[in-house]
Amino acid sequence: MADRELPVGDPITFAVIKNAMDAIVDEVAYTVIRTARSEIVKDVMDYSAAICDAKGEMVAQAKTIAQHLGAIPEAIAAVQRRWSGRLQSGDAVIMNDPYCGGMHLPDVFMFFPIFEGAHVLAWSVVICHHTDLGGRVPGSNAADSTEIYQEGLRIPPLKLFHAGVIDETLEAMIGLNVRVPDRVLGDLRAQYAACQVGAREIASPTTSTATACLKRPFRFRSHSRCAATARCTSIGKVRPLRCRRRSTPHCRSPNPIRF
Repeated sequence: MADRELPVGDPITFAVIKNAMDAIVDEVAYTVIRTARSEIVKDVMDYSAAICDAKGEMVAQAKTIAQHLGAIPEAIAAVQRRWSGRLQSGDAVIMNDPYCGGMHLPDVFMFFPIFEGAHVLAWSVVICHHTDLGGRVPGSNAADSTEIYQEGLRIPPLKLFHAGVIDETLEAMIGLNVRVPDRVLGDLRAQYAACQVGAREIASPTTSTATACLKRPFRFRSHSRCAATARCTSIGKVRPLRCRRRSTPHCRSPNPIRF
């Protein structure tokens, strides 16, 4: 599969690849639940997981909070601008700065590059809402804050792990500036453990067919475009609904409702 294109018109191959990638990213999400320290992650499940290709385009997303995932493209672009060509296997970059593509400060992104040889093949991504990131109020989330500096610790794209070893300087700085360091640092380590699971599964021989598509553009995305086109065509064939005052007394307009 690595030497030839994925068949565009083969829905079976498409389904196999889609379900394989979904299984990988769901396993990443389950790992977060099993290893996190805070209640907001373990019980409230305020976190997300995704797999991106080398360019940062999202390939699969876990059955978690989808709201976080919309910020991934800009956030991973900021990581690539800062760290392009300077990452190695086992590194992990964290960030939460809204001006670098993040959301509010408690949502900390972790990006874990997955390598094939010397080149990045994909990214394992985990986003967690952390219990506290410092600032003027517990929880780092106040509606009456007047500037971002009151909200808590802003983290630009920085490496928390270097080749699998945590950066003790950055760890100490984060721990000193949050109210519950055991939960925050514990959840960061849970994010790293989950990212490693994604990398392990991407490299597994059992998913080689699915991960082969990471080496080139997703040709099978055309299936989604075809499906969207088919839906639009079908909708265009729907006859306009006409409201009649006699049968629908609550409709005030006699004009037809058109799609």
